[in-house]
Amino acid sequence: MSFKETDISPEMAQKIGMEFANEVWGKRFQVVVTTHLNTKHLHCHFVVNSISFVDGKHLWGEEKAWFKFRKVADRICEKYGLYYDPNPNRSKQSEYLTMKEKAGMPTRYSVAKEAIDYAIDHSKTLKEFQFALKEMGYAYNLSPSRKYWTVIPKGYDKPIRLKNLGADYTNDRIVERIKENRDRWAEIEPFQRATYKPRQYRMQTRGQKLKKKGGLYGLYLYYCYRLGYLPSIRNRITQGFIIF
Repeated sequence: MSFKETDISPEMAQKIGMEFANEVWGKRFQVVVTTHLNTKHLHCHFVVNSISFVDGKHLWGEEKAWFKFRKVADRICEKYGLYYDPNPNRSKQSEYLTMKEKAGMPTRYSVAKEAIDYAIDHSKTLKEFQFALKEMGYAYNLSPSRKYWTVIPKGYDKPIRLKNLGADYTNDRIVERIKENRDRWAEIEPFQRATYKPRQYRMQTRGQKLKKKGGLYGLYLYYCYRLGYLPSIRNRITQGFIIF
């Protein structure tokens, strides 16, 4: 519990902290209340024994409900004439998750954000985007009639509204990002298809080979070949060239 006023005394801060602890936990749990003076604003810390001295049961339910604590603290501060915000702008994401993300620790929100970015980067249509999410184990509701699109990470039951991940994750912005991705891919020239160009290899005929013998004997063999006196060769190649 932190106090905005700079003129509040440590004794008053401790008194308010004690009253708060008694109302929230005092009937069933032991609580240590301390007031710290080491920052610009005075603030109270609470250390609660989570095992009840009344029935031995564990701290549970409304005794851990921070939204209830805020209402109790506001009412007590108003009683002593201290400042409180009657219309707080409550974040959609808890302070605990925010601290984890700042510390570089993964949360289901940060992991979902990375998955959405990956799916968009590998999609040219909304259908491909849905397929990419499904491949990563995400359930989703991306109906055009739905005001807020949601995804459910694998292993969780509660859906995440994509708009809560940031301005780039609203319904319209996701569609725009997929279109931008598609347009960017269209600017890239596709690879040219490999063309097949046949090559010709001229093969020597039997007559040409005989003619190369040279001399009188070569001339004799050549004319014997032309007159058909030489024996035939099996699997004779009748063409003058072959194509691969």
